[in-house]
Amino acid sequence: MLYRATISVGAFAPAFLWFLRLALEDLPWRSIFRRSAPLIALLTAISIIPWLEWFIPSSSTRLNRTYGDGYVVYAALMFVIYAGLCWKGVSFARKAPKRRRIEFVYASLGGSVLGLAIVGMMLLSVVRGAAPSANVSVILAGLFAACMMFGLSTQRLFGAEQVSRVAAKTVCIAATVGLAIALLHSFLFPLLPIWLLFGVMGVGAVGVYAAVEPLLERWLFRRPAVEAARSALHRVARTCLAEAHLIDEASNVLGDWADCSVYLITPTPEPTSHALIHLKPEDPVITDLQAARWITPERLHREPHSEARERLVAFLDQNLLSAAVISEGSDPPVILATQRRPSLRPITYPEICTLLEFSAILQLALARVRLVETAMHADRLSVIGIVGATLAHEIRNPLHAIRTFAEMLPAHYDQPDFRHRFSHLIGDEISRIDHLISQLAQMASPRRPSLVPTDFNRVVEASLDLVRLSLERKGIRIESQLQPLPTPFPTDAALLRQVILNLCLNAGNAFADQPAPRWIRVATSSTGTGIRLTVSDNGPGLPSSIQARLFQRFVSLSDRGLGLGLTISREAMLSLGGTLQYDAAGSASSGGTVFHAILPFPADSDPAPESEGIAPVSLAPATRAPVGAPIGAVPA
Repeated sequence: MLYRATISVGAFAPAFLWFLRLALEDLPWRSIFRRSAPLIALLTAISIIPWLEWFIPSSSTRLNRTYGDGYVVYAALMFVIYAGLCWKGVSFARKAPKRRRIEFVYASLGGSVLGLAIVGMMLLSVVRGAAPSANVSVILAGLFAACMMFGLSTQRLFGAEQVSRVAAKTVCIAATVGLAIALLHSFLFPLLPIWLLFGVMGVGAVGVYAAVEPLLERWLFRRPAVEAARSALHRVARTCLAEAHLIDEASNVLGDWADCSVYLITPTPEPTSHALIHLKPEDPVITDLQAARWITPERLHREPHSEARERLVAFLDQNLLSAAVISEGSDPPVILATQRRPSLRPITYPEICTLLEFSAILQLALARVRLVETAMHADRLSVIGIVGATLAHEIRNPLHAIRTFAEMLPAHYDQPDFRHRFSHLIGDEISRIDHLISQLAQMASPRRPSLVPTDFNRVVEASLDLVRLSLERKGIRIESQLQPLPTPFPTDAALLRQVILNLCLNAGNAFADQPAPRWIRVATSSTGTGIRLTVSDNGPGLPSSIQARLFQRFVSLSDRGLGLGLTISREAMLSLGGTLQYDAAGSASSGGTVFHAILPFPADSDPAPESEGIAPVSLAPATRAPVGAPIGAVPA
């Protein structure tokens, strides 16, 4: 029975070779199945022959083998099919590109020749009256497998390890399915009619394949390094909101996986400071690479000579690259280029497929980064417009003092004390104006956070001064409760100022026509593990329907707002290593809104005691981004 099952399953081997040849022609799947339907129907009919008495009579034994007419018909039909595959294969190999020709010769055409040899031995056994030697079949199959592995490995299409795993998977599936068919036949043959038996065996074979194939895939093709790199790359894509930082982090992750340097290239009109390889958007190399999707020196060596090939070869040689892939689409295209490995081991096709997957991930991440950077810059500019009146007032005061002293100068020039006061006043007031303008410029310029020792409470006071005038004009009182804090505290004053301004301005806009009293309270305290900045108000509060989406982009209660203030403030806090949280319980008890911005103490400093008079709030734990991460980093 095992012999009959093996011969029956073997009837479908030409279908695999036929599918492989059509796949190498880059035909759509619908066209492949349409062209394969007649062959599948013929092979299905042939696979039934081994189970008939017509194939090998039941009186035949291992020592006295007797072949029926069905055996000759089976062998003759399979011989014709394999011969047709060889003829089709030779004609395809003549017109195929060199790369496809090599793949086809070693896989599809080689398998057809092997099948032709085995079926020829079956026909020869009928003439000789003896069964074909199983050893000869095993030797032929072994030679074919060895030649295919050698060819694909030396041509650097696949690594020997990959080919071995594919071969092991195929052998295991064939053996398991064949054994299942043999067992079903032996148990059900006396119980079922032949037509129903074949149906049950077919369903059983499909079921065994569906159960075994995923297990073998996980067991033989599990790649922990790829899975770790994929997870790390998704984390980088989620957390990095600065383009330079995204490129640096992604290059490090990919370099660890590929065991060589990996360059992330995005075409730009002018070279950037972080770009090691620069390509302009109109560079023909980009068009050539988009047409090829991926290149390696080995693949280009097999391609016919052309201008595009020469440009790509020069691109790899000039930059000492072993492979390059480009993502699909053009907004923006992402090129991943691997440097030559120290071991000189080439980049194989499975690794190319992984690089193509990674390039798609990074393309989406890069597009997201650029959109967020634009939105954050627009938010900074909108905040600058709001506090412009306050800055104008602050600048007018020192200018008025300078003008007053200048008008008094002719009458009091001879007085040394007046000249001394005048010279000091001019320097102090100009320094004050310069400081205000510097604050404005820092808010307007997008950049990565720079952590420097800072007086935390002084930054809070300076930030409140920027919005105090505009809020008091609306009848809103600013209150501050600043507890003594460890000084200096490493943070980015510009980012912290932006968070405070956004929270205060959002609170001010929420009051609308609410009657007095109206106040916004800003408090600082030490939590033992960090500094907590609390911004609360007695406004109308937030509807419960919006609280779950509070930190999502473009969620706003104002008709004029973009809904980016809280999102960008949270991302700014995360980039500083802290968190921004909405205190639902505190808001419910106060009737307004309460936000807590928490920054942790540096790892190498001693935690400060909690401030007296302010109880620590109990909030859901939040994952903190690494200190110094880019603006907008979110936890993985």
